[in-house]
Amino acid sequence: MVVNIPVKLVRADGGLIALDVTTLTLDVDRNINPHAIPYAGSNRFAFDLNLSKAVILLEGYMVDAPSIVDVAAGQAATCNIDFSKTLSGSSTLQTDWIDDTNVLNIAYAMNNNSFTAIGHHDIPHFVINDIDSVAHTIYFVRSNTTYGHNSFGSSGKYHISIIDATGNLRTTANIQSYLVALLNTNSGSSVLGTKFIATADGTGNVIIKHLVKGVAGNSNSPRFAGLYATPYFNTFRGGYNSDALQGMSAGDKVMALYAILNNSIDVDNSIGSAYGQGADSNAMERASDAKRLRRFNQSADYITGIQIPFNSRHHADGEKYKAMNFFMPTGPGINARGKSIINAKPASSVIDDPDSDGDFSFIKGTITKATFVQIGGEPLYQFNIQFLPIDVII
Repeated sequence: MVVNIPVKLVRADGGLIALDVTTLTLDVDRNINPHAIPYAGSNRFAFDLNLSKAVILLEGYMVDAPSIVDVAAGQAATCNIDFSKTLSGSSTLQTDWIDDTNVLNIAYAMNNNSFTAIGHHDIPHFVINDIDSVAHTIYFVRSNTTYGHNSFGSSGKYHISIIDATGNLRTTANIQSYLVALLNTNSGSSVLGTKFIATADGTGNVIIKHLVKGVAGNSNSPRFAGLYATPYFNTFRGGYNSDALQGMSAGDKVMALYAILNNSIDVDNSIGSAYGQGADSNAMERASDAKRLRRFNQSADYITGIQIPFNSRHHADGEKYKAMNFFMPTGPGINARGKSIINAKPASSVIDDPDSDGDFSFIKGTITKATFVQIGGEPLYQFNIQFLPIDVII
């Protein structure tokens, strides 16, 4: 029984386009030209400068039934903040964050209602980005109000209390419960409950999840400031989109892909214009966010990679085969081990960053030619697609 090859095109915004491929061709031209040596009995020499050219050819059919892919429903990105552990420098200390000397000094130095001095950068806080890249800042303050928004007059800021007005420290469990309640709040002027859902995990750990699924939720937040020792945390990861063509008819799929290929461009392959903003330590971070926003707007549908599965016995884990993805290790620093089959990633791997040069779960590049042929008057289209692996597209 012949089974179609579930190839997926990778969009710049991380979305995947599933294709039912019947014939897959991987072609490599090493560009080596032998030359006969005069008066040497036709001995030949050649220069091998490792100037290879790769072409991937895909043939298959677009049909009404949706392609069955492992990302059909998508997934929301999650992060976590664990107040039962302290992250100091690069070390994770097995101690409650609130008991860290740095945190204690900051907490006891706070004045009651110190939240009103909101313009001071030394007030400890952290930032989380929602799926639209809007930043929400939450401050650690001294207050009898355990958590809230607009708690101090017209401040308009979010906070959780780490010490009460009389100088008593909150417990790890307190801080955990305050943050969970704040993030799940959707009342008054607070919008956090419309963006996130938070759950308590054990004593101290808070798991934060976007309410909207998709790769747009993956970000470099939470980000902490005003603290030397922060709680242990992981940034938002694991979000991925549903298949961009899921549920479409054959004609819908062809029209969608035809439109993309006729007019799409990766408008920004550099980190952006925030370079050169002087001594601003946040310039790189803002540049990265600006680049990310551009990719989710102007460049969202640009085809920037491809996932091609193969059956591997090396990774089979006791089964006959395991589905892995082809990868293309390019660059002068790749040694023999870097090109080994051991680096292949499972076909179900999520792509966190479609612009990554070090992600072995897909092959970077783009489509250079595509032909779609409707078969008679039936809702069936044959396609022939040429994909060129390319590391940098300008």
